[in-house]
Amino acid sequence: MNALDDQYSMNDAGMKTVHRVVLNNAASILSISRRTAELFGRGAENLGGRSFLTLVSRHFHSAFNDVWLDFIDRQEARSLRINGIHSGGFEIPLDMGFNYRETVDEPEFSVEFRDISYRGSLEQELSALRENYILLAETATDVILQIDGSLEILFVNSAVKRIFGYEREEVEREHLGSLFAPGPFSQYEEILKKYFVIDDADRKENGLPNTLEVLGRRKDG
Repeated sequence: MNALDDQYSMNDAGMKTVHRVVLNNAASILSISRRTAELFGRGAENLGGRSFLTLVSRHFHSAFNDVWLDFIDRQEARSLRINGIHSGGFEIPLDMGFNYRETVDEPEFSVEFRDISYRGSLEQELSALRENYILLAETATDVILQIDGSLEILFVNSAVKRIFGYEREEVEREHLGSLFAPGPFSQYEEILKKYFVIDDADRKENGLPNTLEVLGRRKDG
């Protein structure tokens, strides 16, 4: 399979990747780039010869087929907005164009499309926010933890080494209770979980303190 280089163009939202897939007249994939395949959570090496409908939400199969057959018949550029389908099951809104080009051997048909969802930009923003959070947390001398609703530690700053004697890698993905003496911590575990379902404004009304004093436990005992 020949790899195609992704192209770029400008739109109102700024620089956006334009993906291009070469098809035969039956809409089977002849060539697709690695980056384009990754948009759908797939490997390019597994898509050669497959129907392009493999990448299209089943709700849009009929619409794609109607436009494709008309495009093949007239060999005139067409456009369409449909949803692609990721291997993870979620749909990806696509702004798509159909193109035709004469070549020495045989006509070349292709589809070019942009991902018009906000997923990519949101992922970049969330990544930047997390990086800023980590940089800020690393300036603190106190231990800063990020935990989920089951009290699993998702992130801890490097101060955990000075205060608890653990490397960050030893603590992350462990239960919060691993940093505290079992007896005293068990008294507060259910209280801590309530902070995930009660807003700040309701804590005082429900008798939840803003601070808890719990006996910690160092790695060396």
